[in-house]
Order: sequence, then C-alpha cells, then structure tokens
Amino acid sequence: MILKFESTALGYNFSMLRLGINIIGIPLIAFIINLFLKEEDREKIYQLAQEKNI
Repeated sequence: MILKFESTALGYNFSMLRLGINIIGIPLIAFIINLFLKEEDREKIYQLAQEKNI
C-alpha cells in the first residue's frame, strides 16, 4: 500500500530504487551490527526480547 502511494507521489523509478536499496541495505546493516556485538551484548539483547515477548 505504501509502495503504491510512494510510486504515485514520487515516481515509479524512485520507489523501485529505494525498495532495492532497502532489500539489500537492511540485511547488510544487521550483519554489520552482528559482527561488532560482543557475545554478552547479544545475550542481553535476547534476554530483553524474551522478557518483552518479542
């Protein structure tokens, strides 16, 4: 729905470019963050997620 609105407001080419960048960029950012996290930080994140039922 948002993609349809964005393509009508900003243009099809821009919307497809942004979608492609997001599809590649979000997993890339997650991978980079994961590389820099220490094991205890990773465990703390998982622990907090379980406490909040995420």
